[in-house]
Amino acid sequence: QAQELKERGNRALAAGDVGGAVRHYTAAIALDGRNHVLFSNRSAAYARQGDYTRALADACRTLELRPDWAKGYSRKAAALEFLHRFEEAKAAYEEGLKHEPGNAQLKEGLRGVEARLAERKLLNPFSVPDLYGRLEGDPRTRALLGDPEYRRLLEQLRSHPAQLGTSVR
Repeated sequence: QAQELKERGNRALAAGDVGGAVRHYTAAIALDGRNHVLFSNRSAAYARQGDYTRALADACRTLELRPDWAKGYSRKAAALEFLHRFEEAKAAYEEGLKHEPGNAQLKEGLRGVEARLAERKLLNPFSVPDLYGRLEGDPRTRALLGDPEYRRLLEQLRSHPAQLGTSVR
């Protein structure tokens, strides 16, 4: 019966009935909670719904059940990307490639997330390696470096440049 529910979920997902797919996969999981494919499929359905937190949880459960399955890493990395957790997504792609080095989907995903990370660094003026040296060399900012609150703010902006608008007062 779990197999029939999985197939119903697959048909629902293909037809665009994402809520129906989630319901069918959930019912199948209730009958066969050790089936990694069911969690993987529900992860995909949650991602289609835009519920990336649940998509990630199911992808992680997929990998608990089958840690050598490349598709599980692909699901996990995709959910992490949608959650803007790019470093973790990169690590998931890399881990998947350890298990299946020739997997084209994982390779493409890794290239994509590496490009996003590189772009993000270019867009973040606080990510330059010699930031403190530059600030020390500028008479307008030298004195500020002695302020621990200023240094904390710089480190926060290095890690989370999107907070620039909310951090500057």
